[in-house]
Amino acid sequence: MRPVRELGFAGLHLLVLSSFALAQPLFSLLSENVVFFAARGSSRWEIVVFALGVVLVPPLLLLAVEALVGLVHSGAAAGLHLIFVGLLTGLVAMQVVNRIGDPPETIFAALVVGVAAGSAFAYARLGAIRSVLTVLGPAPLLFLGLFLLGSPVAKLTLAEDAQARPADIQGRAPVVMVVFDEFPSLSLLDRSGRIDPVRYQNFAALAGDATWFRNATTVQGNTSFAVPAILTGLYPRDASKIPIASDYPRNLFTLLGRGYRLNVTESVTRLCPASLCSQSSGEGFLARLESLASDLSVVYLHMVLPSDLRDRLPSVTATWGDFRGGGGRTRREEDVRHGLERGFLQKRLFPGSVRDRDLRFRVFADSIRSSRKPELSFLHVLLPHYGWVYLPSGKRYANAATIAGLVDDSWTDDEVLADQGWQRHLLQVGFVDTLLGELVQSLRRRGLYDRSLIILTADHGVSFRPGGPRRVTTTENLPDLAFVPLFVKAPGQTAGRVVDEHVQTVDILPTLADALGISLPWRVDGHSALDGSFRPAPLVRIYRTSGGSFAARVSRLERRRDELLEQKISLFGDRDRGEGLYRFGPHRELVGRRVASLDAEPADGLAVELDLGDRIRVDPESGTMPAMITGRLSGEAAGPGLDLAVSVDGRVEAVTRSYVLRGDPALSALVPEASLSAGMHRIEIFQVDASGRLFRIPPGR
Repeated sequence: MRPVRELGFAGLHLLVLSSFALAQPLFSLLSENVVFFAARGSSRWEIVVFALGVVLVPPLLLLAVEALVGLVHSGAAAGLHLIFVGLLTGLVAMQVVNRIGDPPETIFAALVVGVAAGSAFAYARLGAIRSVLTVLGPAPLLFLGLFLLGSPVAKLTLAEDAQARPADIQGRAPVVMVVFDEFPSLSLLDRSGRIDPVRYQNFAALAGDATWFRNATTVQGNTSFAVPAILTGLYPRDASKIPIASDYPRNLFTLLGRGYRLNVTESVTRLCPASLCSQSSGEGFLARLESLASDLSVVYLHMVLPSDLRDRLPSVTATWGDFRGGGGRTRREEDVRHGLERGFLQKRLFPGSVRDRDLRFRVFADSIRSSRKPELSFLHVLLPHYGWVYLPSGKRYANAATIAGLVDDSWTDDEVLADQGWQRHLLQVGFVDTLLGELVQSLRRRGLYDRSLIILTADHGVSFRPGGPRRVTTTENLPDLAFVPLFVKAPGQTAGRVVDEHVQTVDILPTLADALGISLPWRVDGHSALDGSFRPAPLVRIYRTSGGSFAARVSRLERRRDELLEQKISLFGDRDRGEGLYRFGPHRELVGRRVASLDAEPADGLAVELDLGDRIRVDPESGTMPAMITGRLSGEAAGPGLDLAVSVDGRVEAVTRSYVLRGDPALSALVPEASLSAGMHRIEIFQVDASGRLFRIPPGR
């Protein structure tokens, strides 16, 4: 049995190495992304227990294994200790190599193994190395203290419940407010600049009853600042704030907290104080810690693995949690799920936490009730946010995790792939329209629609410009991200009105207060758009997280938006049931034609392996639809940039272009749900040459 003193030093050295390999990198990352905890609604004790666990649990587990082995053979325990030393230093080396560059996997592995082996050898032979680790013994405690007390996380661990002076409530009108996410108003427009009444009939119907502010713009392109701007009426000038009640104590919820029953669902922010709102997921403390550990394990793997392996991990950019797609549901969500039609929700896991956004919306709609005390029903939902998986019918399509042409949250230069992302977004907007219709119907059934103040808006837009970022604001994509929907239906309003004056999302809170007859008890930057003295801001201004802002004259940005609208219409058409959303891409004239009429020839030097196979089965009772056709190309002629056509049962239903996925030529295309009736269907892939001739690509392995 190893001496206790020797075992103690071994444990100390493992603690130090583990802190540098695991705890400090995670603490550093999370200190810069405190929204990760805020979005989850993590309590201070969950954060403290997590921090203690990440510092203490890994070295204690390793030391326990060493001690057990030492009971059998002390020499084996010493050798195992060296393996653990090499393992932990190897994890440090992996992070260093990733920061320096992106070497091929073989070079990456050689560097890491070399560092790990060299470190274990030096530890065994050089007493000075062991002495340095002993001297660094206080480092884990220092990392822990700085994380919990000296970083932005302290705002959560030390925060007290927000206090603000509530308004003197005179009115009795219920309030229903929905904030969508990543939703440019351009997506709803037809060629006349109106809401497309065919594709988005429920938005058009709401516009017929409400005031539609056609030129509303956001003030921030980041959700964690854009949503607080909506809820507080304040410009996001201070980039050090995090979206919690203690940083934004004067907000919509504290304003109405005395006179209204609060029914609040926040997806990323936590501005409603715990004293006013209960937004618990229904999970127990241990289950929440398990979920936290699961998500952070994915984050850590993104930090240490080489790029080729990172591409195979679940995305950590679509949402702030549930990266493995296995998060739980609240009891109320389960009740609603069982009450919905059969096949509504499948147990199949979808990328990130996007799989349950529809369910959360429906839970919210079901939760709105008429009561003696007026109710504020607020929802921020991650729709039609990236993580595009929904068809307008509400069915999901499989193989949705990969977004062709999107690399590190920026589009490649291939406009066909960027347009495919745009297509997927617009299809998801169609589903949002479906959900809106369900919400309005629910309000009407309960006698709430006519007498409620209803506000619909979004935090910011999204961009599909080839070569540009999807969401980070630039001068080029400013019109894509700036304009957002804003509908305000006052209590008793039955006639629609279109307002072309420029309003900003900071104007929403004072507009809401004005509609309710409330005087705001504190100063805000925004102004009521219902006030006759309202003066629209001449500039569109988008604040940057890094400081400063982008600004442009409203008239100039409107012209650029109109140009983008023309591009959208030329690609996808308008005023149809969605057929035009599938008629874009190279050789779009082929869509809808029978293959038999096109005299297709065999393709040379090409083969294709489809992820779902070349025979797909459609189950009408399922909540999923095999509409996303993906696969890999092989052969001497395979490569990116090949124009391709996809047929279903001998009819061309989509055209696309090959691209590179994890080093291999790949394809991705959506076919219409209408082409996939119940039963079996045959899928074929064709290469299309410059003249539009088809060459059938055979299945391969």
